Amino acid sequence: MASHNQTLLRQTLERSIHRLLRAGKVFAVVAWDFEPFELPPGSLPSSWSMKLVRVVNAVYSVAVIAMVLTATVTHEPGRISTKFFAIRLLYLAEDASVNVIVLLAVFGSRFLRAFSSTFYKTLVSLGHRLHGCGALIEIHQLEKIIGRLLLVSVLYFIIVSSLAYLLLQATEPPYCFVCRIVLYILPSVMQMIVLYQHFAMQWTIYHCYRSINVVLKRKVTPTIRRTGHNDAHFLDVLRKTHLKLHHLSVRVNDHFGPLTVCTVLSSIVVLILQLFNIYKLTTARGVWIINYGLKLTYILLWTTLHCAKVLLILYPIHRGRLERDLTGPILYGTAQDSSDSTDNEALMRFSGQLLHCSGHHTACGLITLDLALVSKMLAALTTYLVILIQFDSAFT
Repeated sequence: MASHNQTLLRQTLERSIHRLLRAGKVFAVVAWDFEPFELPPGSLPSSWSMKLVRVVNAVYSVAVIAMVLTATVTHEPGRISTKFFAIRLLYLAEDASVNVIVLLAVFGSRFLRAFSSTFYKTLVSLGHRLHGCGALIEIHQLEKIIGRLLLVSVLYFIIVSSLAYLLLQATEPPYCFVCRIVLYILPSVMQMIVLYQHFAMQWTIYHCYRSINVVLKRKVTPTIRRTGHNDAHFLDVLRKTHLKLHHLSVRVNDHFGPLTVCTVLSSIVVLILQLFNIYKLTTARGVWIINYGLKLTYILLWTTLHCAKVLLILYPIHRGRLERDLTGPILYGTAQDSSDSTDNEALMRFSGQLLHCSGHHTACGLITLDLALVSKMLAALTTYLVILIQFDSAFT
C-alpha cells in the first residue's frame, strides 16, 4: 500500500510538470535528457546515443546564446544613440540584463538538474508521509495551473509578436523584426519557463503546508488512536515534515536566487522605460493615428509582462509563508484541548520549531521576497520616472 501511494504521487507529479519540462527542452532551459526522478549521475553507464543527445543539446544551447548576443550587437544602435544619456543608459542596462538572464536560464538549468531531481523525490516522500497522517496534497491541480499559464503565455507572445511586426513593417527592414524577436521575445519566453518551474515548486510546498494545517484543524484524538498512533507521534511526524518543507522552500529560493535578482532588477529598468514611453506617447502633439494606438497597446502589454514576472515569483512564496505561519495559531488551539503531558511536550517542540523557522525568504540575501517588494518597486519607479521627465523637459 505504501509503495502504491508513492507511485501514485510520483505519476501525478510527473504528469503535472510534463508540459512545462517539454517546453523547457524546446527553449534550451531544460536538458533534453532530464527526467524528474532520474538516478544520480554515474550510477548507470551512459550509452553513445545519450552522449550524442547531450552534445547536440549543448551545441543548441550555445547557438541560442550566440543568437541573443548577435541580436544585441546589431539591434538598432542608431535609435539608442539619439537618446539622452539617462535613457541610453537604461536601454544598455536592459540589453545587458537580457543576456545575463539568458545565460542564467541556460547554464543555471544544468546546475539545477541535481537539485530538481532531489526536490521531486523529497516531495514524493513528504507527500507519502503526510498521506499516512490523513493529509491530501492537491498536486493534481498543478497540472491545470501550469497548462493555463502555458496557454496564456502562448497567446500573449503571439499577440506581442504580431504587434511588433505591424509596428516595424512600414518603417524598418525585416531584419529589425527578427532582431526584436530574438532579443526580447525569445529571452522572455525562456525566462518565463524557468519562473514557471520556480512557481510550481513553491506552489506545491504551499499546498503541503496547507494540508498540514487542514489535518491539525480536524485532528480528533479517538480517530488517531484507532489508527494505532498517539497524538505525540502524530504531531512529531507533522513537525518533521513542516521543518523539511521550510528547508526545501529556502533551498528553492537559494537555487533560483540569481535569476530572481536579475528578474526584479531588469523589470525595474524595463518598467521605467515603458512608463516613460507612455508619457512621451500620450503627451506628443499631433493627430492620433492607428500607429499610436498599436504602439501604446504594445507598451502596455510589455509592462504587464514584467509586472507578471515579479508577481509570479512573490505570490506563491507569500501564500506558502502565510500557511507556514498559520500553523502556530492552530497549534495553540490544539494545546488548549490537550491534557496529556506527552502531547503537550510534542506541542512545545513543534511551537519552538516554528519560532526558529519564521521570517521572510530572500534571494541571494539581497531582496526580501514578500509583497512589500511591490510597494518598494512602485516607489523606485515613481522617483526615477519623475527624474526622467525632468531631464526630458530640460533637453526639450
